[in-house]
Amino acid sequence: MGIAPDKPRPDVAYVGTVGESGVKNVQNETQAKITAAQRAPLDAAYGSARSNMTNNLLGGFGNGIGGLVGMLAQGVFGVIGNIGDLIGGLLGIKNQASNANTAASAAQTAAAAASASAAANNIKVQQVRSELIQLADNIPAVDSWVSMVPGQQVSFPIFGLTDNVKSVSSTTSSESGSTSHSHSLQFLKTIPDYTPAANVVEGVWIQSKYSAGRATVSFFIGSGLSSRPPLYVYIGRMTEDGVLVIEWVSPDQTPIISNALQLVNVTMPEDLLFGFGEWMFVGIHQVGTGSRRALYCNSQPNLPLDPDAFPRQQKVHFTSTSPLTVGATLPKTSQLYSSPFVPWVGIGVRLRKGDPQPREWFDPFDESMSSRWTSVLSVGGLYRLTASGGRAGFSGTTNGTQRSLYKERVAYNDVVGEWSPVEMSVQIQSYIYHSDSGGKTYMSVEQNLTTTTLCRFAGGTRTVLDTIADTPEAAGYRVTVGLDDDDKEIHVVEKNAVGTTTWVPVASYTEPTPGALGTRGAGFQYGGLECRRGGFAVNSGKFDYFGLRDNVVLAEEAA
Repeated sequence: MGIAPDKPRPDVAYVGTVGESGVKNVQNETQAKITAAQRAPLDAAYGSARSNMTNNLLGGFGNGIGGLVGMLAQGVFGVIGNIGDLIGGLLGIKNQASNANTAASAAQTAAAAASASAAANNIKVQQVRSELIQLADNIPAVDSWVSMVPGQQVSFPIFGLTDNVKSVSSTTSSESGSTSHSHSLQFLKTIPDYTPAANVVEGVWIQSKYSAGRATVSFFIGSGLSSRPPLYVYIGRMTEDGVLVIEWVSPDQTPIISNALQLVNVTMPEDLLFGFGEWMFVGIHQVGTGSRRALYCNSQPNLPLDPDAFPRQQKVHFTSTSPLTVGATLPKTSQLYSSPFVPWVGIGVRLRKGDPQPREWFDPFDESMSSRWTSVLSVGGLYRLTASGGRAGFSGTTNGTQRSLYKERVAYNDVVGEWSPVEMSVQIQSYIYHSDSGGKTYMSVEQNLTTTTLCRFAGGTRTVLDTIADTPEAAGYRVTVGLDDDDKEIHVVEKNAVGTTTWVPVASYTEPTPGALGTRGAGFQYGGLECRRGGFAVNSGKFDYFGLRDNVVLAEEAA
């Protein structure tokens, strides 16, 4: 079907060249021209849409964001502006928030200091009275190689507590083809101690050299674990027919005995009179299950004993699965004299009357910690706090916690503890006080680069009592403990900043009711230190000083 030359052009299909008409209009058309003519309206529409879309995505999108920024700036800050105005306004808010946080932190610190200062003013300083007793004329002097304590009688001279030579080995060798030869001699020494069997009362007979009241007992125990059985001390006498009568039984001594080698001193509340020539009995009883502590002793050879003498020898022992009671008796036939180990025991007179003498302990870490400290928590049973270069800190490269207690304890509950933290990090280090002998329940002041926190630990459970933002590095610190007028215990932490001489209260805690903290009494009179390693192998800081002393005043000094 053709198209009449003189008819009008169709508005679709192959309409030919624009501006021409008739056959001339279509005689030179090709397939490509026809296809292009068909797509022209679509391409024109798409081109407009594409241009609009590009403008919106690029220039239009930017203009839209600019408008949004302008509205945010006007809505938030009340000004018409661009993105620079918005950023400036946001930075202003950040600075205001930072300033507000700083002000809040300063206000919190000031409030804590004011509270601590008020608490410090409420502490009563206890006055105590402790006086030396003039020894009676009939009490003989004691040679220093026997005992350093006036009036004390011992099972054998303390000079006899020397390392025992248990074995000697000799080696002889000669050179090949030579007549020369060499000798070597090796001595194996051991600590002079022994571990009693379970539930055995280790006793010693000591004959009284003078008539006087006795009040103190002393003996040495070796180092051990926290899981130890109760330990009781007995004092008794022998009747004319050889029967042992128990006159006094001590409370369980384990709460006041640390894990270290220790001289244990026990004092009776009242004197027990012994006449001249009377046999005095001292017994040490570790009863029940647990890791028993060794007693320092001397070993006597297995010699035939005098059949007519009684007691047969100094050392006597017997077994009891429960603690003895005052008035208990043991006949001659039940007393065993077969053990060669004689524990070193001293029994003496009362040297002071009134309250205990205040004590003070300190360590600048100029020497090894091994002689004065006992580890209660180590890493892998090997690594423990060590001192080097005048500072005590974490040892080893394994993450964990290391805690040690000073071997000696104070005599009172009211104390002052002092320390100085150095080389601090994000890891916590702690000053410990009011601790039990095993380092399980105690008070502590935790510190890192930015905080100081007063805490209580009870069997591993941590309770935060007060915390403040702080910069403890190289400052001096002390914690003071005492009672207020209502017998509530007060703990005040003070700081002596670098370059100053003034102690400033920084944190405090007052018991809600008397005894609420539960760390008061003879069983909580040890102090110590703790360091940690954690995170990405980061050690806590160190300590360059430790001090702990009784915060009491002798009455005669206060007058």
